[in-house]
Amino acid sequence: KGDTWTKFVGFVGAMANWTIPAAAIAHIVGNEDPTKIDPMMTSSLAVYSLLFMRWSLAISPQNYPLFVCHVSNEIAQLYQLFRYNSATRGSKSEGELA
Repeated sequence: KGDTWTKFVGFVGAMANWTIPAAAIAHIVGNEDPTKIDPMMTSSLAVYSLLFMRWSLAISPQNYPLFVCHVSNEIAQLYQLFRYNSATRGSKSEGELA
């Protein structure tokens, strides 16, 4: 069982993880309102993916499907933060910026 089972479970985990970047990508492609983005959650997901990118390469055997998933999620979440920042930057008054 050993190595084959480990690779299978790693692959299934990576495929399940694709739901996270898929949701962000659907939000982007659907041109959803960027002010509805939760910056704290999006930041948490970006940090999570950054950590697990490293972990996916540090384990043995290395899990490249999981690595690609987390790279995709990192890009999607950072773009979501950019969209949120761009949408909310102009809507705040001078007093709220301080």
